[in-house]
Amino acid sequence: MTWIREPSTPIIFCLSLLLAIQLLGQSSLAQDEPSAPETNATGLEEGDNQERYQRCMDLARHEPEKGLAAARLWQDEPDPEPAAEHCAAEALIGLERYAEAARQLEQLSEQVPDARKGQLFADLGWVWMMAEQPERAYEAQSEALAHQSGNVDLYIDRSIALADMGRYWDSVDDLSRAHDLAPERVDILTLRASAYRRVDAPQLALDDVLRARELSPNDPGLKIQEGIMRAELGQATRAASLWQDVINSQPGSRAARIARENLEQLGEESPPEDGEKESE
Repeated sequence: MTWIREPSTPIIFCLSLLLAIQLLGQSSLAQDEPSAPETNATGLEEGDNQERYQRCMDLARHEPEKGLAAARLWQDEPDPEPAAEHCAAEALIGLERYAEAARQLEQLSEQVPDARKGQLFADLGWVWMMAEQPERAYEAQSEALAHQSGNVDLYIDRSIALADMGRYWDSVDDLSRAHDLAPERVDILTLRASAYRRVDAPQLALDDVLRARELSPNDPGLKIQEGIMRAELGQATRAASLWQDVINSQPGSRAARIARENLEQLGEESPPEDGEKESE
């Protein structure tokens, strides 16, 4: 049986939530896609081209078709600047032409200073994730981690790519590294719990959700997730109690709707509370 899950705290930086949903088993919940990462300048747009680069990037982010046209004109000049390639990549992201944007960033990676490579490869990993090519995302994220070995969010990003490749234990390993670096982050624990579920380790999954609940005891999403783990471990009464608590404490909310649907799947009766009305 597939339980319906309330999404946990949004993951910071450049996670593809579409891929995160696959890891978390949230196929029943619609979520907004994250925006493209607001990357720093390449470090190559100095001097007289600074203003031109900024204009191009503004167009790329707000009017991507015009931004791409401006970048292409720049690229066609006799001595094009690497900043033109960065602008073209940004515009292609805005147009959702992710594979083309990734190839543009790959070309740019050969020209940026070493100090900028970590950020560029992190962005490249994000774009390959959006292009639904997790193998290439993994390669880019691994290269980024070679430059930024202490970057918590990069480990999270790479764990998503690994999960999308079906490498769930490797995903757990990356999330464990992230947890070691940031033990207070609830999102890491909930993601690792979901990865544990994928490798049929429900008790380990429950342990992570309980740790997350210690950090954020009133989070309704975590109550729903604990209920899911309890149900999978055969603790139906405890699961029903957790879901009913969400319904009682947040009537009319999306979390209450999800909790009620899980209760119905569990076979429990849960009449509406007085005054409860589904929010739009």
